[in-house]
This record gives sequence, structure tokens and C-alpha cells, in this order.
Amino acid sequence: LEKGSSFQVEYRLKGKSGRERWVVEKGQFVDSGNGSCHLEGIILDIHERKRAEVLNQTLFQITNAVNTTYDLDELYRVIHNALGKVIDVTNFFIAIYEEASDTLFFPFEVDERDENLFEAIPDVSQSTSLSWNVIKQGKPLLLNKEESYKLIEAYGDELIGNPAELWLGVPLKVRSK
Repeated sequence: LEKGSSFQVEYRLKGKSGRERWVVEKGQFVDSGNGSCHLEGIILDIHERKRAEVLNQTLFQITNAVNTTYDLDELYRVIHNALGKVIDVTNFFIAIYEEASDTLFFPFEVDERDENLFEAIPDVSQSTSLSWNVIKQGKPLLLNKEESYKLIEAYGDELIGNPAELWLGVPLKVRSK
């Protein structure tokens, strides 16, 4: 205000619902002609752009880690930490499918309630595992708690561990597998 210069600043606003949105405020001070000045400006919603930036940074971190980490345990930790900037990873696991033995392994898991919940699943292609569903379909699967219960019930299977409010599975394909 003292300098009378234009400005641009990005920040987050919290709505009544508690949801945050990124905005950019652009403005300038204009001489009113009577010895005073007023502010003219605009506030723009840039939430989607900021979210895309965070997603790109996350993907870059993961891609970079694939090329720079020394062992798989370190890579799994980097993936977990990077994804934690985008989604809730309080309860999180990485599953590896070994086609030769038809077994699903869980080399990395974090769970706030259950420790070492997952054991290897042999003959996984014959199972009703949600993780197998993701592998078989080759595409992401997002379920809320109710949808998970319905799918498990339809399969005639039992729930493993505590039910998740949201369950997200994403396949990582290597050489189209």
C-alpha cells in the first residue's frame, strides 16, 4: 500500500464446510485523484492448477526414486511418503504379483490398527481379493466402505482387517503386465 505497486499472492481459503481451496489474488493500487488511493483486484480459483502441480511433483519424486534408490525397502518408503502429500496413506500397502507362482506378496504395509496384517496370498487368481481384482482388470478401483461390503458379500468372502472408509487400488504395469 505504501509503495502503491501491484501485487500477486497465492494462498488457501477455508470454506464453511472446512474444505480448502487455493486462490491467487492480483491487485493494484490506483490513485483516486483526491489524495487517496483505492485497491482494484481480483481473486481467482487456482485449486485445480495447484493440485496438478502437486500431482506432477509426486509423480516426479516416485519416478526419480525408481532411478536413485538403492533398495526396494527405500523405494517403498519414498513412494509412501510421496503419495502422502496427495492422498491419505495412514493405511497403505504395496502388493507384488508373482505370476509364476500365482502369489500376491505384500512387501510394504502401514496400518494404524493391524500390524503385519497381510500374508502372501497363494493361488491369488482363484481368490476374491480386491487387490487381485485390480490386477485382473488392469485398472484402478475405488470403493467406499459400503461398496466394499457389497463386493465382499457378492464374492462370498470374509473381510480382512478393519474396513476402510475408502479403498483405492492402482495397478503398476511393467511391459504391459
